[in-house]
Amino acid sequence: MPIVSIVTTGSISSKENYVDASVSVYTEDGISEIEDTAISIRLRGNSTLNAPKKSYKMKFSKKKNLLNIGDGAAKSWNLVANYYDTSMLRNMTAYKIGNMLNGMPYTPNCKSVEVYLNGQYQGVYLLSEAVNVNKNRINIAENINEVENNGYLVEMTRYAEENYFDVDLERYEIKNDLSEDTEIKAEQEQYISDYITECYHAVRKGNRENIENLIDINSFVDIYIASEIVKNVDAGWDSFYMFKDSGEKLTFGPMWDFDLALGNFIDVKGFDSWKGLNVYDTANISSNSNPWFCYIIHQEWFRELVIN
Repeated sequence: MPIVSIVTTGSISSKENYVDASVSVYTEDGISEIEDTAISIRLRGNSTLNAPKKSYKMKFSKKKNLLNIGDGAAKSWNLVANYYDTSMLRNMTAYKIGNMLNGMPYTPNCKSVEVYLNGQYQGVYLLSEAVNVNKNRINIAENINEVENNGYLVEMTRYAEENYFDVDLERYEIKNDLSEDTEIKAEQEQYISDYITECYHAVRKGNRENIENLIDINSFVDIYIASEIVKNVDAGWDSFYMFKDSGEKLTFGPMWDFDLALGNFIDVKGFDSWKGLNVYDTANISSNSNPWFCYIIHQEWFRELVIN
């Protein structure tokens, strides 16, 4: 496997504060790709922060395409520990499935690597692109002082900490940069909140024309298919992404965080049968079941698109 070796100037102790460090990356053939390159590094994750094997987020000062795994260069990269997945294959498998489905414009690229931290072997990690706005990743407008002419990357997550809003029972966090002007920022938050609310209520009512006027339906079909195939228990809890570009419809994706999928977490309903992501099949509407899926699969026309 390729090797990622990191040397820090201090302890990596939180997901809020970066630590200065340097990184060297070697290919599986032992060829040095980068040597002692300056980075900032911090912890990443939510529930996985309590695991003994930590995940990390690295940030370069200049864009890199590490091990040539991405569609292009970017500054932010993740080292995912996959501690709760002893196969260390579930995330990679889910992303490969996402890449096979052409309805979602982007799925993170990744590669298994071995990691050393300050000379100590840490084990096998998944080196992956971070989910962020970048012309080679989520390619949406970055007009941070505009409202309708700006792009928005949003995560449905129970871990939202800032720039969040609620729609029905779910909480959504805006993940891209917003204006530093408080009035413009408030307008931006209201705009994307109103748009997603309108989309959600359209899905509840089920009128195909209204839904297709608001939502990129191919992305909706494909993220549903992918989530069903891998039995994603986090579908209504966390890491359910969507984005809206300036002048465009709401698009679902990218896929993210599947270490508990593919039968790895069986303390919820649905794993012992053919049942999928409907209400009370995976869990229940107040926890893991995804309301977008729960409503849309009642529509025969959507089910036909999935079959096709």
